[in-house]
Amino acid sequence: MRRKSWLIFIILTLTLAPGCWGRVEINEAYVPVGLGMDLTRENKLVSSVQVALPEKVKARPFTTMAAAGDTAAMALRATTLFTPRQQLAQHVSTFVLGENMARHLADAADLLFRSNFIRETGDVFIARGSTAREVLEVPTPVEKLPARALVSMVRSQDPSTGIYTEVTLSEILGKIAAPGIEPVIPGVKIVEEKPGEKKLRLSGMAVFRKEKLVGWLNETESRGYRWLRPQGVTGGTKIVLSPVGGEPVMLETLQGRSKIEPEIAGDGRIIIHINIREEANFYEERELDTLLTPENLKKLE
Repeated sequence: MRRKSWLIFIILTLTLAPGCWGRVEINEAYVPVGLGMDLTRENKLVSSVQVALPEKVKARPFTTMAAAGDTAAMALRATTLFTPRQQLAQHVSTFVLGENMARHLADAADLLFRSNFIRETGDVFIARGSTAREVLEVPTPVEKLPARALVSMVRSQDPSTGIYTEVTLSEILGKIAAPGIEPVIPGVKIVEEKPGEKKLRLSGMAVFRKEKLVGWLNETESRGYRWLRPQGVTGGTKIVLSPVGGEPVMLETLQGRSKIEPEIAGDGRIIIHINIREEANFYEERELDTLLTPENLKKLE
C-alpha cells in the first residue's frame, strides 16, 4: 500500500512540472550571430551585436545594435534596450575586437570567460584600423551575414592560400591562462576599392604580449606561424624562384609537419629550431623552360 502511495505521489509531482524550465519561445527572442567590442577615447566599452533579420525584410539581411557602458557586461546588456525580444547570446559564432580594444585584451577576455552564455567555439578577429562596429556593419557580397562571412573567409583560404590561422575563443582563453604563451589572432580590414563600396578583407595576424596588442604579422610571417602549431599543415601555396630561369614557380602544399626543438645558447638566450618536412605539388611556372627534369626538380627541392 505504501509503495502505491509513493508511486501516485511521484506521478502527481511530475504533472506539476511539464515542459522545459527556462524555455524561450522563438518568437519572443532574437539570435545574434556576431559580437563586437570597442574601447572609446572616453574609456567607455562599446558592445555591438549583429542580428539576422527575417527574409521578408528586403532592405538588409541584418542589423547591428550597439551600446556603451562602464564595463563590457553592462554594454552588452544595454543592447537589449533596443529590442522587445530576449537576447540568446549563446548562438554568437563570431567575435570581433576593435584595435583599441585589442590593446586591452584582458577586459574583453574577462567578459567572454565569465559569461555562461558565450560559446567558446566561436572565431575571433581583430578589426585592423577600424572599430568592431564598423566591421560588423559592412555587407558582404556572397554571405548575407558579415559575421558568418568572416568565418567562411578564414576557413576557405586555408586550403587554397594557407596564409591565416583560424583562432577560436577557447584557444585564446587557454593561451592567456598559460604563462609564456601569447595569442595570435587574424585581422580583418575594411577596404574601399570604389567610392562608397566597402568590403572586408583578411589582413595580417595580431600579435599580443601580456594581453596587449604589440604588432602585426604580414602575410609571409603569418604563413610561418602556421608551422608553430602542433597540428599538421595541409593546403596552402608558396612561391619560389626557378633554379633555371629565375622566374617565380608556384608550389601547392599537400601535407607537412614541423618539429620544434628549443636550445639554450651559451649567453642564456633561447633559440628555437623548426624542422619542416613538406610534400608539395608543382603547380605553375611563369615561363616554359627545362625545369621539369629530374636534375632541376632536385634543385627545386
